[in-house]
Amino acid sequence: MASTPNLGILQASWRPAATGIILIALLEAAKHAHLLPVFIPAPSEVVWEIWKTPRLVSANLVPTAWKAAAGYGIAATVAIAAASIAVSLRAFYGPIYNISVMINSVPIIATAPLLALWLGTGTQVQIAIAALASQFPMLVGTMQGLQAADARQRELMHVLSASRSQTLRYLLIPSALPYLFAGLKIAAPSAVPSPTRMVSWPCVRVTASPATV
Repeated sequence: MASTPNLGILQASWRPAATGIILIALLEAAKHAHLLPVFIPAPSEVVWEIWKTPRLVSANLVPTAWKAAAGYGIAATVAIAAASIAVSLRAFYGPIYNISVMINSVPIIATAPLLALWLGTGTQVQIAIAALASQFPMLVGTMQGLQAADARQRELMHVLSASRSQTLRYLLIPSALPYLFAGLKIAAPSAVPSPTRMVSWPCVRVTASPATV
């Protein structure tokens, strides 16, 4: 009987593990075939650098995680608040959604120099980039979830003379939780720095340096 849970765990985990191994092997082969940009290392190069200098990871893990978590939290707070306003006040639905789409469509490498001029080149700009990169899935998920409530339930709240805040609190938010958690899950990797966003930092420093002179 004890082997049944272990067998279930094994059956559920072997596919993701095999997929990860295949992706790593493909990434290694693509690097050796010179199909990847120069700023994306091969997995073997990453492992070798960690083996040579483990402090490189341990010293940067906590600051990176803190900045990503701070940007992620700011994005979640703003996205949930904006989605609540957009659904409660339909006049703001279009502008809020369009602004979010516009922010998401502009590459981070293009906005990073402007953020550096406004916020400097320290921790603030990195948190801002993490927030901008992860806000769109949260906003879309929350907006879809807040509109997923059954029409009969909405009608019942209207019959009971519930205010907008009461309808939002007792009906819309509970019905939106599955969509909200899905958006939060999708947005989480976007808050962590990736190689395509890391290449913007030289541009940030070059652009911001004349402003400090």
